[in-house]
Amino acid sequence: MTIGRQQKDLFVLVADQDMYQAMQKLLARAECLGTRSIRYSVDRHLRRDPGCRTDASRYLRSHIRFYRYALVVFDREGCGDDAPRGEIQQNVERSLERNGWRDRSGT
Repeated sequence: MTIGRQQKDLFVLVADQDMYQAMQKLLARAECLGTRSIRYSVDRHLRRDPGCRTDASRYLRSHIRFYRYALVVFDREGCGDDAPRGEIQQNVERSLERNGWRDRSGT
């Protein structure tokens, strides 16, 4: 819990407007998913897919005290890395873990 500001459940960093709208609609319909209502924020990275891949941990650093979990959503195609999906995912998750999101993030 943070002082003077209640911690939200989830911060979602996305690469584009389509992902932004999809996450907003999905998370707002918790009852349809069979989950409890969650408190969340969704934001777009200005550098889109490559920014989410290379800069998510820096971007999310200022949010770490205010959110329990973080989720990074971007397209492999267009992210600037031709590695297999799993390798890209591991690299982003390792970066998030090194920056305080261990067991609190996903891609």
